[in-house]
Amino acid sequence: MSETATETPDPTHCDRCGASLERGWSERWSGKKRIHAWCIPCADRERLEEYAKTGELTTQVMVRASIDNALREYGKGVTCPSERNLLARAWASTEAIQRAAKDFERAVWFGGLAEQVRAAEHRGWRAGFQIAGEKHDVLVWSCAGRVVFTIEPADESRHISVICAEDGGESTMGIKGIMATEQQAIAMLAGACVAFASGMQFERDDKVGMF
Repeated sequence: MSETATETPDPTHCDRCGASLERGWSERWSGKKRIHAWCIPCADRERLEEYAKTGELTTQVMVRASIDNALREYGKGVTCPSERNLLARAWASTEAIQRAAKDFERAVWFGGLAEQVRAAEHRGWRAGFQIAGEKHDVLVWSCAGRVVFTIEPADESRHISVICAEDGGESTMGIKGIMATEQQAIAMLAGACVAFASGMQFERDDKVGMF
């Protein structure tokens, strides 16, 4: 049985800067043990530092880069040069992955999968393919007029998730979530496109749900 919030008292101060956590915090756990709790600004800095070391984009870093990019149009945004450069790099990677997502939409979704999903009564689908000998899965979940796709290797060490409207013929696909480098995410999306063109089949899988 996992440890619950009632068994572990809420943290009161950031483990990095000591600030009060009354306005919210981010936690990191290892099994049943909470490793640390950070205030939101420190959590943002920690994620950026990790991104600088590994190049791995997370959903949180991607969202922050998107917000900063929008604020720059109004002369605002992050002022720290190192953080600004990292967010600009993350945004450039996000745009590159978004282009690959549009390619996936054209090749896979509009390439035949849309008709298959729309005609079915079930919601979950799965297909498998290989990238350099490593097995990957494409998980598909349709619900409430939206379709979510997650591509990940068998060990679930990384993933890219995209989402689009189920109905209509207009391009709506965008990134929903990510834990991968730019190169890994693009390779997964491109690999699925190649596999689908080569006959990859999507099969019903009722174990697939919201992810």
